[in-house]
Amino acid sequence: MTTTPPGPVALTPDDDPFAHHEGRGGVDDPTVWLASYLAEAEQLAAQAAAAEQAMAAQQTTVENKFMRMSMGPSGQITELVFQPSANAATAAQLTEAFQELHIVAASASTRQTMRIMQSLVSPDDPSLQAIAESVSPAVREQMVIDEAAEQADRS
Repeated sequence: MTTTPPGPVALTPDDDPFAHHEGRGGVDDPTVWLASYLAEAEQLAAQAAAAEQAMAAQQTTVENKFMRMSMGPSGQITELVFQPSANAATAAQLTEAFQELHIVAASASTRQTMRIMQSLVSPDDPSLQAIAESVSPAVREQMVIDEAAEQADRS
């Protein structure tokens, strides 16, 4: 005697084949799930808009004995003001002072960008690593120094 394998199970319009699917979150009413999903999407959109505004408004200003530098959100120098002491400095001193100041400003700006991004993604998100890796090794080194100084100040 041979048995025939059972055929597909016929579903009535009221049957829900996904009733126990893990992506459903235990919600029986699809309209409740959809409303919850849309509310979460709106919240994420609001967080992204706030982060975008914070990024656009980002401004870093640093100074040393020869100059003051302001850096915008994309790392562009928006202002460079020479102090009176710069008149007595050599070209080599000014160059070194500028390079050091640029590294400090870029570190502060990058760390600020990463703090803003952390409001959107988890700490282990690859985008944060990509931001850190997008700057020069000198800036990354300064970021470590700045982070250590900030932690020491908190202690």
